[in-house]
Amino acid sequence: MSKELNSDKRDKTGLMKRPEQVVAAVPKEAFKAMFYLFAGRPDSKTKLFSRKICIGPEDVDYLNELVVEKLKLHQIDQTITSVTLKFAKKEIIQFGTWAEFQDFNWKIANVTQEITLRWDFMINLDDYRVAQRHTLVVKLSKAPNPRDVLHMLMSQDLDDDDMKSRLGMCVARVDFISHRLADELIDVVAKWNESLPEPTIPGSWFSELDKYDKLIARAVNYSIPIMLTATAFFLAPVFVPTAETQLSPASFVAGLQWLLISGLGVILGIRLSKYLADQCYSAINEYGIFTPFQLTNGDANSIEKYRKKNNSKIRSFIFNGGVALLLNIASSIAVLKMFGK
Repeated sequence: MSKELNSDKRDKTGLMKRPEQVVAAVPKEAFKAMFYLFAGRPDSKTKLFSRKICIGPEDVDYLNELVVEKLKLHQIDQTITSVTLKFAKKEIIQFGTWAEFQDFNWKIANVTQEITLRWDFMINLDDYRVAQRHTLVVKLSKAPNPRDVLHMLMSQDLDDDDMKSRLGMCVARVDFISHRLADELIDVVAKWNESLPEPTIPGSWFSELDKYDKLIARAVNYSIPIMLTATAFFLAPVFVPTAETQLSPASFVAGLQWLLISGLGVILGIRLSKYLADQCYSAINEYGIFTPFQLTNGDANSIEKYRKKNNSKIRSFIFNGGVALLLNIASSIAVLKMFGK
């Protein structure tokens, strides 16, 4: 009988049910306040650096030295540094420690697309009973091409912060409790970024045309049709009978020929001018592409490839702009001769 009574007092887990057991209920806000007493509520700060830079293995080592020196000034319990390398063709290599990253063999054919450096550390703060976790992330990436920018602008799920992080060649983000330390780490990355060399791109004068790309394209696009129309107008007296000349079948046919040739010439001029304008505009905007990374042998090959591509853009602009200029000069000479008569 006693055995049956004891079995009735056991729950499904086999434990005895005791009426004196009490489950404590803590209000949600009180629990949150107690939790944040031990673990602070982290904030985030992000800064974008759009300056064109060149990055070698020694530059990455120097950044780590600066961060480590800054952390030594604070009460840091432990620090974990990890690195992620992203290469072309979606190949990714992750390093769990800084020593593993330093032992990496850079003499490979892979082309570097992105480097992400991450410092996780615990810092002792006076306002908290336990050490608080902070994280510094520095992301280094190639400048996006126009197609990537258009894709980001058309994306509906991309917020402003995400867009900034993708458009920047160097982005620093700190998840922090201590605002002072966060500002110091961002300042360390900023000074490191300023110390990096800029890429040497041939024909630097050509990059100045980027400010006037639309103006140049419009000038090429509209000048040729206007000059061809003016040329056709001043050639009209040669073919079209006037009030002083007698209308005849021959003069009528000549007028139709002028109208046909002039109309066809203007139409072809409009199409040609649009093509030349597009070529000039593309050459200006696609010039200056480069890779900031000088890490692997593949990066060295990319630098040479981009150098040749930039030179080809200069030649394309000179050729297409020269064709437009010659057509305008020829039309101007024809107009001046007819006007002189």
